[in-house]
Order: sequence, then structure tokens, then C-alpha cells
Amino acid sequence: MEKLENHMEAQKVANNKDINDLTKELIVLSDEYQATRKYITDEEGEKIINPDFVKTKASYDEKENLLEERRNSNAFINAKLEELAVIEENSGGKIDKSKEKITLTLNDCLLLGVKEK
Repeated sequence: MEKLENHMEAQKVANNKDINDLTKELIVLSDEYQATRKYITDEEGEKIINPDFVKTKASYDEKENLLEERRNSNAFINAKLEELAVIEENSGGKIDKSKEKITLTLNDCLLLGVKEK
């Protein structure tokens, strides 16, 4: 239990760093997105969608999705940490976190980024 708790705390710290970095990147991309013209005129004089606009929009959407994933991951981790706290509290101090083991579902392992025993 103790290793899992430490892993989740470390994952939360990493997620928070990613959230801060992604937020900064989204601010920059938002400024670029607003400054980039949606349409440009090609060599033949036809109005076409600006490829830079499409790239900026795609990059912004990707970063926004990553940000949402990190926030959801932190919410999940907080819920699991709360579950561990409740288990520990309900045990009345009988649980030694360094010796006790806990079983996780495959989904929990994937969401928590657990890769080894």
C-alpha cells in the first residue's frame, strides 16, 4: 500500500507539472490561433484555408485533450488516495502500509501508470 501511495503522489506531482506546462503552451497557441488568418489567397487568387491555421488549431486541440487527461488523472488519483485513507482510518491503526498489499484492476493500473509489481 505504501508503494502505491508513493507512486500516486509522484504521479500527481508529475501531472501538476504537465498541467502547468500545458496551460502555458495553450496560452501561446491561443495567441497564435487568434493571430493566424483563417483564409489566405493562393497563387491563382482563390481563397483557401490557411495551412498554418489548421496546424495551430490541431496543436491547440491536442494540448487541450492532454490537459483534460491530466486533470482527470489527478481527480482519479485523489479519489484513490481518499479510498486508501478511509481503509487506513477504518482499520484503527491495524494496517501497516509498508507490509499490506492491495489488488488493483487492470484499468486502475493503466490509469495510475503502474508498470511493475
